[in-house]
Amino acid sequence: MSFPLDEGLLEIFSNSFYGYGAYRSPLWFIGPHATLLGRDGDEAASRLELWHRRGQPQTVDLPRFYSMMGEKQWFTEAAQLHRVWSKLARIALAFQDSEATGRVRSYQAGELGRMKGHNLLLHLLATEHLPDAEWPYSRLETPYLRRPDLYVERFAERRALHITRQIRRYNPRVAVFYDLTNKLWWNKITGAGFEKSSVRDCFAVRKGSTLYLMVRHPESIGTRNDYFTNVGRLAASMTADARE
Repeated sequence: MSFPLDEGLLEIFSNSFYGYGAYRSPLWFIGPHATLLGRDGDEAASRLELWHRRGQPQTVDLPRFYSMMGEKQWFTEAAQLHRVWSKLARIALAFQDSEATGRVRSYQAGELGRMKGHNLLLHLLATEHLPDAEWPYSRLETPYLRRPDLYVERFAERRALHITRQIRRYNPRVAVFYDLTNKLWWNKITGAGFEKSSVRDCFAVRKGSTLYLMVRHPESIGTRNDYFTNVGRLAASMTADARE
């Protein structure tokens, strides 16, 4: 298999790409890793080139960029429900209007991760963190690109610091960390410890004008849709004074 991947460009992407949407958004989602590059080296090379041609932005418009990559199935009128984005859509809908949770499909297709929208999706890592056997960059020459453990060591700390700085700059109303296994990184970003909330397996802390929530990953086994709706409603109730 050919592997025409530009290692220098992959490093720039790993440092510079953070997700989908606009920093000025009131609702932020922060997850463990982005999946934009996919799990195939050749596919990653073409997607990196597209990102490069678009000016190497920190964030992109989710529907527009994925549609340019040929993945339009998530953003049509009859969109397929994405295993992660659809759950984040449930949180966003419940946060904005607790009675609008039936619009999950249309929200995922048209309102999630938009550059002119009301939410932002960020990631601790720019590429999916996979086991050694599944790591698509194992044939590269650069050691910290070739091995997933060295990749995390190289990029996670600086990216966490960047996210912290952006939170301080933009002061989102709510930031939702969606993965319980990365609690140490979320604590580092917030500079505070999380406490139990009224929703099971949803932890909260308020610092400054931002409410931070730490919740289950959308792909966690046994997690029902109403869990994410309840998280959104909790966020709305805990920020009610700021919204008035």
